[in-house]
Amino acid sequence: MTKTAQASVQETIEQAVVRFLHMLNSHCPGNVIPLLTPDVELSADEKAAGAEAVNGYFIRLWEAYPCINFSVENLIVGEHGASAEVAYEGGPKGRGERCMVFAFKGDKIRRIRVY
Repeated sequence: MTKTAQASVQETIEQAVVRFLHMLNSHCPGNVIPLLTPDVELSADEKAAGAEAVNGYFIRLWEAYPCINFSVENLIVGEHGASAEVAYEGGPKGRGERCMVFAFKGDKIRRIRVY
């Protein structure tokens, strides 16, 4: 892969991560599903497999913390995924940080690991 093509892939992944977190902040379930592959997997405080189950996880998160809001502190992008240091406010303990590791299939999120 050429450097230009690799930069384009990395730029696409970076934009997808930022868009995903922006859609999480919208608290609108219809905004998240289009960003996920049908077979997406989530491993966070609970595990979920499939776009509907992962979307359900975020719906429960929004219901438990109606004011939760995320921001990207640091983002490392590779050819097939990204790692993001994410800060949140309005969630458990008021505010905090998590690390989210994303794997992609094309421009859609295939896997999310939250640490």
